[in-house]
Amino acid sequence: MGAQDQHDAAFKGIMEYILSQKCVRTITGSEVAKFPLRVDMITERVCPLSSDLGLLAWLINQLPPVIVHEFKGPTEYLQEQHIWRLISYCGLFAMEKKIAFFESGIAAVMIYVVTSHKIQRLIDSLTTEIIPGVTRYSLGPEQDGFQLVFINVNQLELSTDNLPFLIFREQDIERVFEMIQANSDAKRLYGYMLYKIQRKHIQRILRMKGIDVTEVATLKELISDFGIQAVIKEVGLKAVIEEVGVKAVIEEVGVKAVLEEAGIGTTIEMITELIDTGQLDSEQIEDLKELIRKLNKKLGL
Repeated sequence: MGAQDQHDAAFKGIMEYILSQKCVRTITGSEVAKFPLRVDMITERVCPLSSDLGLLAWLINQLPPVIVHEFKGPTEYLQEQHIWRLISYCGLFAMEKKIAFFESGIAAVMIYVVTSHKIQRLIDSLTTEIIPGVTRYSLGPEQDGFQLVFINVNQLELSTDNLPFLIFREQDIERVFEMIQANSDAKRLYGYMLYKIQRKHIQRILRMKGIDVTEVATLKELISDFGIQAVIKEVGLKAVIEEVGVKAVIEEVGVKAVLEEAGIGTTIEMITELIDTGQLDSEQIEDLKELIRKLNKKLGL
C-alpha cells in the first residue's frame, strides 16, 4: 500500500471509529452516482453528535445533514482540480439522492495537509474563517446555499478538539503525541492510530521518553499491522515468541534468524525447546542441525 493510500485508509478508519453509528451513518469509498466515481467518505447526520468530539461534531451538527468529505494527506498536495472534483461529486450525489439544488441538504468538506501558496491564497480570498484553520465558502445565503468547508490541518490550533485531524500533521508531532498521552479518552481513540500513521516519528519519541510501544498498542495489534519481523526489532524476540509461539516466528523469519537474534546462551535453550516440540518440518530440522554444528565448532565442543 502506497503512502497516499495508507493515509486515505487511516482517515476513513479514524472517522468511522469515532463517529457514533447511532447519530451518523458513514459511507466510505461511496459511489456518487450509478457509475464508478468514488469519494473518501459521506456522512449522513441522524441526530446531533456529542460536543466531546470537538471540531468534527461541530461540523456535522452545523452543516447540512449530508456531507461529502474528501481528504488529501501529507503525501498529496491539494490542487484546484481536487476542489472542482469534490464540488462535482456533491452535485452527482445530490442528483442521485434527489436533493433539490436550492435546498440546504448537502455540503462538502475538503481536509488537506499541504498545498501550494497559490491555492492557499485562492482559498483565503474566497472563504470566510470560522476558526483558525477552518474556512467556509457559501454559494448564496450561508444557511441556504451550497457550503464548501476547507480544513487546513497545519493551521489548526493544537487542541484536543482537533485531534482527528492533527494526527495527520507532521509538524508539532511531539506535542500532538503528548496531548494524546495526557488524556485517557484521547489515548483510547487516537493513540494507536497516531502510531500507525506517524510510526517512524512516534518510535523516535517513544525511545526518547523511555515509553514501551506496548503502551500505545497491544502486541497482537502491532503484529497484525506490521508483521512479526518488524515487531521483533521493536520489542525483542522473547516478547514476540511469548505472544505467537516459536513455530509462528520461525515460519515468518526462519530458524537461522531466530537463533542468531537470540544470542548463544538463549540459542542453546531454544534449540532444546525446539527439538522437544516436534513442530518443525524436515527442512527446518536440517537448518537447525547445521546451526548446531556451527555453534559447536564456534564453542570448541
